[in-house]
Amino acid sequence: MNWIKRLFFLLLPVLVLFSCATERRLAQQFVQEETNINVLLLPPPDLIVKYYPTHPDEADPDTIDAYDLQDARFVDEVDDSLVVNNFMQSLKYHLELFQVNVFGPDNIDSFFRLDTTAFIFSLSQMELMEYLDEAIFTSTIDTIQYLQRFPQTTLMQSHWFEFSTLNQPEKPMEVLYSMQHTSDYFDGRFVYNPLSGEVTFRYTPYYLTSDDVFELAYFAGEQNAQYIFDYLMNYYVREEIASDTDRYFTYDRNRHVLRPAYNDRFIRISNRENRNEQGPQ
Repeated sequence: MNWIKRLFFLLLPVLVLFSCATERRLAQQFVQEETNINVLLLPPPDLIVKYYPTHPDEADPDTIDAYDLQDARFVDEVDDSLVVNNFMQSLKYHLELFQVNVFGPDNIDSFFRLDTTAFIFSLSQMELMEYLDEAIFTSTIDTIQYLQRFPQTTLMQSHWFEFSTLNQPEKPMEVLYSMQHTSDYFDGRFVYNPLSGEVTFRYTPYYLTSDDVFELAYFAGEQNAQYIFDYLMNYYVREEIASDTDRYFTYDRNRHVLRPAYNDRFIRISNRENRNEQGPQ
Protein backbone atom coordinates (compact mmCIF):
# COMPACT_ATOMS: atom_id res chain seq x y z
CA MET A 1 0.00 0.00 0.00
CA ASN A 2 2.91 2.34 0.62
CA TRP A 3 3.84 2.32 -3.05
CA ILE A 4 0.28 3.38 -3.94
CA LYS A 5 0.52 6.36 -1.59
CA ARG A 6 3.91 7.34 -3.00
CA LEU A 7 2.56 7.09 -6.53
CA PHE A 8 -0.44 9.23 -5.60
CA PHE A 9 1.71 12.02 -4.16
CA LEU A 10 3.99 11.88 -7.19
CA LEU A 11 1.04 12.21 -9.56
CA LEU A 12 -0.84 14.84 -7.53
CA PRO A 13 1.03 17.87 -8.99
CA VAL A 14 0.45 16.50 -12.49
CA LEU A 15 -3.27 16.08 -11.81
CA VAL A 16 -3.53 19.62 -10.42
CA LEU A 17 -1.72 21.07 -13.44
CA PHE A 18 -3.92 19.06 -15.80
CA SER A 19 -7.07 20.31 -14.04
CA CYS A 20 -5.91 23.91 -14.18
CA ALA A 21 -4.99 23.54 -17.86
CA THR A 22 -8.44 22.13 -18.60
CA GLU A 23 -10.19 25.05 -16.91
CA ARG A 24 -7.98 27.59 -18.67
CA ARG A 25 -8.63 25.88 -22.02
CA LEU A 26 -12.39 26.04 -21.41
CA ALA A 27 -12.19 29.71 -20.44
CA GLN A 28 -10.26 30.43 -23.63
CA GLN A 29 -12.83 28.44 -25.57
CA PHE A 30 -15.59 30.63 -24.14
CA VAL A 31 -13.78 33.80 -25.21
CA GLN A 32 -13.14 32.55 -28.74
CA GLU A 33 -16.27 30.54 -29.54
CA GLU A 34 -19.16 31.83 -27.42
CA THR A 35 -19.79 34.84 -29.62
CA ASN A 36 -23.58 35.05 -29.24
CA ILE A 37 -23.95 35.97 -25.56
CA ASN A 38 -27.32 37.49 -24.69
CA VAL A 39 -27.75 39.39 -21.44
CA LEU A 40 -30.76 41.19 -20.01
CA LEU A 41 -29.85 44.09 -17.70
CA LEU A 42 -32.57 45.35 -15.38
CA PRO A 43 -32.00 48.58 -13.42
CA PRO A 44 -32.61 48.89 -9.68
CA PRO A 45 -36.00 50.07 -8.38
CA ASP A 46 -34.24 53.06 -6.78
CA LEU A 47 -30.95 54.24 -5.35
CA ILE A 48 -30.44 53.76 -1.62
CA VAL A 49 -28.45 56.70 -0.22
CA LYS A 50 -26.73 56.62 3.18
CA TYR A 51 -24.41 58.84 5.19
CA TYR A 52 -22.28 57.95 8.23
CA PRO A 53 -20.18 60.45 10.23
CA THR A 54 -17.70 57.63 10.88
CA HIS A 55 -16.59 54.40 9.24
CA PRO A 56 -19.66 52.10 8.90
CA ASP A 57 -17.85 49.32 10.75
CA GLU A 58 -17.52 51.63 13.76
CA ALA A 59 -21.05 53.05 13.67
CA ASP A 60 -23.48 52.43 16.53
CA PRO A 61 -25.96 49.80 15.25
CA ASP A 62 -28.74 51.42 17.32
CA THR A 63 -28.44 54.71 15.44
CA ILE A 64 -27.03 53.53 12.12
CA ASP A 65 -30.11 54.68 10.17
CA ALA A 66 -30.59 57.93 12.05
CA TYR A 67 -27.82 60.02 10.51
CA ASP A 68 -29.01 63.12 8.68
CA LEU A 69 -28.10 63.33 5.00
CA GLN A 70 -27.90 67.11 5.36
CA ASP A 71 -24.56 66.66 7.12
CA ALA A 72 -23.07 64.95 4.05
CA ARG A 73 -20.84 66.70 1.51
CA PHE A 74 -22.32 65.03 -1.57
CA VAL A 75 -25.12 62.50 -1.21
CA ASP A 76 -27.69 64.96 0.19
CA GLU A 77 -27.94 66.79 -3.13
CA VAL A 78 -27.18 63.96 -5.53
CA ASP A 79 -29.64 63.28 -8.37
CA ASP A 80 -30.46 59.60 -7.86
CA SER A 81 -31.68 59.02 -11.40
CA LEU A 82 -28.52 60.51 -12.93
CA VAL A 83 -26.31 58.23 -10.83
CA VAL A 84 -28.31 55.13 -11.81
CA ASN A 85 -28.46 56.12 -15.48
CA ASN A 86 -24.74 56.86 -15.59
CA PHE A 87 -24.02 53.44 -14.10
CA MET A 88 -26.42 51.53 -16.38
CA GLN A 89 -25.22 53.28 -19.55
CA SER A 90 -21.60 52.60 -18.68
CA LEU A 91 -22.45 48.98 -17.84
CA LYS A 92 -24.20 48.48 -21.19
CA TYR A 93 -21.46 50.23 -23.19
CA HIS A 94 -18.60 48.24 -21.67
CA LEU A 95 -20.47 44.93 -21.94
CA GLU A 96 -20.96 45.57 -25.64
CA LEU A 97 -17.17 46.00 -25.95
CA PHE A 98 -17.01 42.31 -24.96
CA GLN A 99 -19.32 41.56 -27.93
CA VAL A 100 -22.24 40.84 -25.59
CA ASN A 101 -25.77 41.39 -26.91
CA VAL A 102 -27.34 43.62 -24.25
CA PHE A 103 -31.10 43.85 -23.72
CA GLY A 104 -32.90 46.23 -21.39
CA PRO A 105 -36.44 47.12 -20.28
CA ASP A 106 -37.18 48.67 -23.70
CA ASN A 107 -36.65 45.37 -25.58
CA ILE A 108 -37.45 42.87 -22.85
CA ASP A 109 -40.09 41.16 -25.01
CA SER A 110 -37.49 40.37 -27.67
CA PHE A 111 -35.22 38.92 -25.00
CA PHE A 112 -37.85 36.51 -23.68
CA ARG A 113 -38.55 35.29 -27.22
CA LEU A 114 -34.94 34.12 -27.63
CA ASP A 115 -34.55 30.39 -28.26
CA THR A 116 -30.87 30.29 -27.30
CA THR A 117 -28.99 30.45 -24.02
CA ALA A 118 -29.44 33.83 -22.36
CA PHE A 119 -28.79 35.33 -18.97
CA ILE A 120 -30.52 37.82 -16.68
CA PHE A 121 -28.72 40.25 -14.39
CA SER A 122 -31.36 42.09 -12.37
CA LEU A 123 -29.97 44.82 -10.17
CA SER A 124 -32.17 44.21 -7.14
CA GLN A 125 -30.39 46.84 -5.01
CA MET A 126 -27.95 49.67 -5.58
CA GLU A 127 -26.54 51.77 -2.77
CA LEU A 128 -24.48 54.96 -2.62
CA MET A 129 -22.82 55.58 0.73
CA GLU A 130 -20.81 58.52 1.99
CA TYR A 131 -18.86 58.26 5.20
CA LEU A 132 -16.07 60.02 7.09
CA ASP A 133 -12.80 58.27 7.77
CA GLU A 134 -9.17 59.20 8.41
CA ALA A 135 -6.07 59.17 6.25
CA ILE A 136 -3.18 58.30 8.55
CA PHE A 137 0.54 58.72 7.85
CA THR A 138 3.30 57.48 10.15
CA SER A 139 7.07 57.58 10.03
CA THR A 140 9.93 56.88 12.45
CA ILE A 141 12.83 59.33 12.31
CA ASP A 142 15.71 59.07 14.79
CA THR A 143 13.70 56.60 16.90
CA ILE A 144 10.81 59.08 17.19
CA GLN A 145 7.50 58.11 15.62
CA TYR A 146 5.56 60.88 13.89
CA LEU A 147 1.86 60.75 13.13
CA GLN A 148 -0.29 62.86 10.81
CA ARG A 149 -4.07 62.51 10.44
CA PHE A 150 -6.47 64.02 7.93
CA PRO A 151 -10.26 63.72 7.87
CA GLN A 152 -11.17 61.83 4.71
CA THR A 153 -14.46 61.52 2.87
CA THR A 154 -15.17 58.23 1.10
CA LEU A 155 -17.86 57.46 -1.47
CA MET A 156 -18.80 53.79 -1.86
CA GLN A 157 -21.20 52.35 -4.44
CA SER A 158 -22.54 48.83 -3.88
CA HIS A 159 -24.55 46.51 -6.14
CA TRP A 160 -26.58 43.34 -5.60
CA PHE A 161 -27.35 41.47 -8.84
CA GLU A 162 -29.79 38.58 -9.09
CA PHE A 163 -28.42 36.25 -11.74
CA SER A 164 -30.52 33.62 -13.52
CA THR A 165 -30.56 31.70 -16.81
CA LEU A 166 -33.43 32.13 -19.24
CA ASN A 167 -35.77 29.13 -19.63
CA GLN A 168 -33.81 27.04 -17.12
CA PRO A 169 -35.85 27.28 -13.87
CA GLU A 170 -34.08 24.22 -12.45
CA LYS A 171 -30.91 26.28 -12.05
CA PRO A 172 -30.88 28.34 -8.83
CA MET A 173 -30.91 32.11 -8.91
CA GLU A 174 -27.68 33.54 -7.47
CA VAL A 175 -27.04 36.84 -5.72
CA LEU A 176 -23.82 38.57 -6.77
CA TYR A 177 -22.31 41.52 -4.92
CA SER A 178 -19.77 44.13 -5.97
CA MET A 179 -18.47 47.41 -4.58
CA GLN A 180 -16.37 50.27 -5.89
CA HIS A 181 -15.21 53.32 -3.95
CA THR A 182 -13.22 56.55 -4.13
CA SER A 183 -11.86 58.88 -1.45
CA ASP A 184 -10.11 62.14 -0.74
CA TYR A 185 -6.43 61.54 -1.43
CA PHE A 186 -3.37 63.09 0.23
CA ASP A 187 0.00 62.83 -1.48
CA GLY A 188 2.45 63.53 1.34
CA ARG A 189 5.52 62.59 3.32
CA PHE A 190 7.45 63.56 6.42
CA VAL A 191 10.50 65.76 5.79
CA TYR A 192 13.40 66.07 8.24
CA ASN A 193 15.48 69.27 8.35
CA PRO A 194 18.98 68.25 9.57
CA LEU A 195 19.90 71.86 10.40
CA SER A 196 16.97 72.63 12.69
CA GLY A 197 16.04 69.07 13.60
CA GLU A 198 12.45 69.92 12.71
CA VAL A 199 10.16 67.37 11.10
CA THR A 200 7.33 68.63 8.94
CA PHE A 201 4.71 66.93 6.84
CA ARG A 202 4.46 68.18 3.28
CA TYR A 203 1.45 67.18 1.26
CA THR A 204 -0.85 67.97 -1.62
CA PRO A 205 -4.54 67.24 -1.06
CA TYR A 206 -6.86 65.97 -3.78
CA TYR A 207 -10.39 66.41 -2.49
CA LEU A 208 -13.46 64.78 -3.95
CA THR A 209 -15.88 66.98 -5.88
CA SER A 210 -19.50 66.50 -6.86
CA ASP A 211 -18.31 65.29 -10.28
CA ASP A 212 -16.68 62.32 -8.58
CA VAL A 213 -20.11 60.94 -7.68
CA PHE A 214 -20.89 60.47 -11.36
CA GLU A 215 -17.35 59.42 -12.28
CA LEU A 216 -17.61 56.70 -9.63
CA ALA A 217 -20.91 55.55 -11.18
CA TYR A 218 -19.30 55.38 -14.64
CA PHE A 219 -16.23 53.54 -13.32
CA ALA A 220 -18.47 51.11 -11.41
CA GLY A 221 -20.35 50.40 -14.64
CA GLU A 222 -17.07 49.56 -16.38
CA GLN A 223 -15.92 47.31 -13.54
CA ASN A 224 -19.21 45.46 -13.30
CA ALA A 225 -19.23 44.86 -17.06
CA GLN A 226 -15.89 43.11 -16.56
CA TYR A 227 -17.30 41.17 -13.62
CA ILE A 228 -20.35 40.06 -15.61
CA PHE A 229 -18.29 38.82 -18.55
CA ASP A 230 -15.87 37.05 -16.21
CA TYR A 231 -18.73 35.49 -14.29
CA LEU A 232 -20.30 34.12 -17.46
CA MET A 233 -16.92 32.78 -18.58
CA ASN A 234 -16.32 30.99 -15.27
CA TYR A 235 -19.96 29.85 -15.19
CA TYR A 236 -19.33 28.22 -18.59
CA VAL A 237 -16.25 26.46 -17.18
CA ARG A 238 -18.22 25.15 -14.18
CA GLU A 239 -20.97 23.87 -16.45
CA GLU A 240 -18.50 22.11 -18.75
CA ILE A 241 -16.61 20.32 -15.98
CA ALA A 242 -19.87 19.73 -14.06
CA SER A 243 -18.24 20.84 -10.84
CA ASP A 244 -17.46 23.91 -8.79
CA THR A 245 -13.86 25.09 -8.75
CA ASP A 246 -11.61 27.39 -6.74
CA ARG A 247 -9.95 28.68 -9.89
CA TYR A 248 -11.50 31.87 -11.28
CA PHE A 249 -10.22 33.69 -14.36
CA THR A 250 -10.56 37.21 -15.65
CA TYR A 251 -10.20 38.10 -19.33
CA ASP A 252 -8.11 41.16 -20.23
CA ARG A 253 -9.90 42.39 -23.33
CA ASN A 254 -7.14 44.86 -24.31
CA ARG A 255 -4.28 42.36 -24.04
CA HIS A 256 -6.35 39.30 -25.02
CA VAL A 257 -5.03 37.24 -22.11
CA LEU A 258 -6.47 35.22 -19.23
CA ARG A 259 -5.17 35.56 -15.70
CA PRO A 260 -6.34 34.68 -12.19
CA ALA A 261 -8.96 37.15 -10.93
CA TYR A 262 -8.17 36.70 -7.23
CA ASN A 263 -10.52 39.12 -5.37
CA ASP A 264 -11.26 41.32 -8.38
CA ARG A 265 -14.64 39.70 -9.06
CA PHE A 266 -18.22 39.31 -7.90
CA ILE A 267 -18.85 37.93 -4.42
CA ARG A 268 -21.41 35.13 -4.55
CA ILE A 269 -23.72 35.76 -1.59
CA SER A 270 -26.43 33.14 -1.90
CA ASN A 271 -28.73 31.28 -4.22
CA ARG A 272 -32.34 30.24 -4.10
CA GLU A 273 -31.55 26.71 -2.92
CA ASN A 274 -29.39 27.56 0.08
CA ARG A 275 -31.01 30.82 1.15
CA ASN A 276 -33.34 29.09 3.62
CA GLU A 277 -30.41 27.22 5.16
CA GLN A 278 -28.27 30.30 5.51
CA GLY A 279 -30.98 32.58 6.84
CA PRO A 280 -31.43 36.23 5.83
CA GLN A 281 -28.62 37.78 3.82
